[in-house]
Amino acid sequence: KFKINDTATAWELEYLNKKFILSQSNVGKVNASTTVTSIIDSYEINYVFSAGTAGGMGENIRVGDIVCGTKYTYNGADARMFGYVLGQIPNMPPEYYADKNLLDLVARNVGEKRVFLGQIISGDSFVTEKNIGSKRKDYPEALATDMESTAIAQVCYLHKIKFLSVRCISDLCGPSAEKDFYMDLDKVTLNSAKAVLEIIKNI
Repeated sequence: KFKINDTATAWELEYLNKKFILSQSNVGKVNASTTVTSIIDSYEINYVFSAGTAGGMGENIRVGDIVCGTKYTYNGADARMFGYVLGQIPNMPPEYYADKNLLDLVARNVGEKRVFLGQIISGDSFVTEKNIGSKRKDYPEALATDMESTAIAQVCYLHKIKFLSVRCISDLCGPSAEKDFYMDLDKVTLNSAKAVLEIIKNI
């Protein structure tokens, strides 16, 4: 066990003869991307997984479902007046993509749960019915929203590292989102971690 910075702790672990770094960062895009960058700078990393919770946005998404991001977009970026598309950071891609081989592993090895593949959007707010605003209209393909995945995807894009975010749905961005999040946090976090281990086992 070691500290990466003032907000993140990490462990060097081994699972089925596969060595990996498990890190717990604080919430948010900057905290997550700083933690991942520190690990990439210190170790030879082949894959990065982001495990955790997310708010469900897709029509068929339920609390407890697993959403694996196929692509990742910022929901708070808007530089359209300069010719960029909604969600695009200037001089960066409009969206970032998960590694196809990792997505194939998900389809073959995490089938005992309700698992969905689709877009995850990321911003600076925990999304509820009160602040979801036009997000469903602006990002009609989005299945889930969180506060870290797209930032980590951007770091991995810059470092040319394969990435996949595996999130378990803690709430449905509805009237009781705050209550659902705190009631289900431990369970959904464990579900997400188990799904990641199933993928790592088959790499």
